[in-house]
Amino acid sequence: MQGARSAAQNGTNTNAAPTLLDIVEAYLYGYPLVLLDQTRASFVCQPDASINTLYQVREPPDDTFDTIVRPNVDTLYSSAFLDLEAGPVVLTVPLTDRRYQLVALFDAWSNNFASPRARAASSSSCAASSTPRQRV
Repeated sequence: MQGARSAAQNGTNTNAAPTLLDIVEAYLYGYPLVLLDQTRASFVCQPDASINTLYQVREPPDDTFDTIVRPNVDTLYSSAFLDLEAGPVVLTVPLTDRRYQLVALFDAWSNNFASPRARAASSSSCAASSTPRQRV
């Protein structure tokens, strides 16, 4: 992909056969999207889980928990897949009365682009929005 991009910028022939490097780069770029789609498909099969809905695991993980590679045994997990086609989604993070919480927003390539949180000394919640072309 990099080679094709630079060839197009230089005005050279872009009809050349892709190189092994082009193929590897395309795979590395596209595979996370395939994996995310498989993860999303298995996620929405869970009871009470759907797109734009926060799914909460109500018990700490045991040895059969495989949603996260290395889960903490003293942590409750929640997750959601957001559909941004209709526009931004607003997430409000409430105060947790001195309990630690971590909210992480990831793009399709597992890049953490935001981590909204209400400060412990704050008296209000925190709100964040996610848009289809989020840039951070």
